[in-house]
Amino acid sequence: MKNFINQQDMKQMNAADIFALIKKCGALTRKQIAEMLDISWGAVSTITSLLISEGYIEEKKATSDGVAGRIPSYLEVSRSKHFAIGLDVNDMGLRAVVVDLCGDVVEEHSSEADFSGGEALVGCVYSLLDSIIAAMGERHLLCIGIAMQGVVNSESGVSLKIPGRDNWESIPLAQLIEERYGVPAYLEHDPNCILFAARRGKHEDTLLVRVDQGIGMAVMLDGKILDKPGIFELGHTVVAPYGEPCACGKRGCLDQYASIRGIRERSGKKFSALVSEAQQGDEEALEHLFTAAQYLAYAISNAAYLLSVERVVLCGRFFEHRDLFWDEFTNNYQIFGGFDIPKFSFADATAAPQGAALIALGATLKKISI
Repeated sequence: MKNFINQQDMKQMNAADIFALIKKCGALTRKQIAEMLDISWGAVSTITSLLISEGYIEEKKATSDGVAGRIPSYLEVSRSKHFAIGLDVNDMGLRAVVVDLCGDVVEEHSSEADFSGGEALVGCVYSLLDSIIAAMGERHLLCIGIAMQGVVNSESGVSLKIPGRDNWESIPLAQLIEERYGVPAYLEHDPNCILFAARRGKHEDTLLVRVDQGIGMAVMLDGKILDKPGIFELGHTVVAPYGEPCACGKRGCLDQYASIRGIRERSGKKFSALVSEAQQGDEEALEHLFTAAQYLAYAISNAAYLLSVERVVLCGRFFEHRDLFWDEFTNNYQIFGGFDIPKFSFADATAAPQGAALIALGATLKKISI
């Protein structure tokens, strides 16, 4: 293991710092960069020239506005050469985006996902990525980020398991993708990806809860997302002692009472049909949604209190229909959580692939190659 830093290492570190500064602040002159990072003007000039030649940044002249004298040049992030792909692997299908170096989405793609077996699902992933990459032409693929449901080890890039899918266990998905496409690949739990995209650039202590077929949770404290395999499985915390049996082996899990899958099993109706009936004022349908909202208020208020967060972000198909049960949710939240209510906001669960791409970009650009 190398235990020293040579000149090339220092150049790479400075390149990463310079790129990150330009991305954060926008257009900067070389002089401003040198002053802000306390790096010599000569080093800044050399490194920025390399970053320009490699297509990471570009140089633009400021407008003169009729003022005589030398017109300064500004450096900005280039959006034309390097790109990342973000992919969300979910029961509802595969969704992918292509993002530029600023993290903005330039393309969106989707396809069906076959969960009948590990090979089938990986084959679906390959098929979608193959088609996206083939269409990129001369644009350079820098990295791939994958948002994955279930239990994920993001450090090793392994998808450990997907609840209810016995034929998927300890799949090294990041490694498989790296070997196939020759670029760095990063695997992350899908709620973390949604939270990363939703709170991009913000440092508020935040709890995110996604309610779709299952229930996912993510936490950001001091600007960092807390991450560990199997952490924050809110859907498998017990809210009804001795209650309904759950696929995880326990009884009374939140998932059985408040996830879309759980609501469907308890009501005997598809979620879309239940929502339609509730919108028409059907009391039984409304009662199913109210019950789910009560259990969610109970579980989320406890989690928010334990973590002392300032904000709770809610997303997923269930909360897309919050107009039907929001009063029930907030009233119960106040009963269970007291009067210290956090700020609520809502995110789009379809931001998962963008969050995955942003996480992958962040990790890759820390080791920027010039």
